[in-house]
Amino acid sequence: MALFLLVSMLVQSKTKQEPTGTNKELISKSQAFILQGDRPKACQILISALNKDGVKTKGYAEISKALKKCTELFVSEKAQQVYEVAIASYASDKNQTIEKFREALNIEPLNSLIIKGLIFTLLSQNECNQAKKKHEDLKKISPYDEDLESFRVLELICSKNKSEALAIIVKLDPAILSQPFWIVNKQRLLIEKTDSPISIDVLFKDYPEIFYVDWLNEKKPKERIFFAEKYKQLCHNPVSFDTAYKYTDPWICFHLKEIEEYLAKGERG
Repeated sequence: MALFLLVSMLVQSKTKQEPTGTNKELISKSQAFILQGDRPKACQILISALNKDGVKTKGYAEISKALKKCTELFVSEKAQQVYEVAIASYASDKNQTIEKFREALNIEPLNSLIIKGLIFTLLSQNECNQAKKKHEDLKKISPYDEDLESFRVLELICSKNKSEALAIIVKLDPAILSQPFWIVNKQRLLIEKTDSPISIDVLFKDYPEIFYVDWLNEKKPKERIFFAEKYKQLCHNPVSFDTAYKYTDPWICFHLKEIEEYLAKGERG
């Protein structure tokens, strides 16, 4: 079943977007190795192509997309089943989630999707050193993964390495820093305060930590209570893996106790 799904996804990706010339040949060769069960060779073909010119590689988007599929596709049905169990247990038992991610990795040690899930859950439990080790593994397996930078910042926040986290942030484009992930994590690093509520895309209207940042920075009592109540409402139920991962936030709703204590005091808070 896993192999059937793998073939279907590869065929689908080829029909959607066919790269031209040499890139097409590289991706086809990579896909052939995946179907043979040789993920290391399949991915290395694409990594080597990207290493020549990095993001300036001709056809970078197509090759990096193929590399992402190469590192994240399940080649074992058993590994996929264990991975799904890990995700399902996240809201109720993160220790079990970690255990299941590790079990899935024993079956598919080069699957970057499993590694990212493990890193994310380790961070949620403030297992900073273990998360760092797995981050290094991710860099080796998928050096062009789009999540590497954000995971690195989360890891530095986890280990309270403020100076190195700031060194990454100051190099980023202001447009990037206006994204919810960076707004929340700049606040965690205590480097920015705002005088008015943050205007966020509708896709993030249910992201509790944005309301926490607004609550921290708002001076008017009634507005502060509104933000606090919104935060409490969104964090009323245990947060699922999919929700937390959607916002790339392993510490989502970690301020619930603080908010509840504030609301218990009312405007005096």
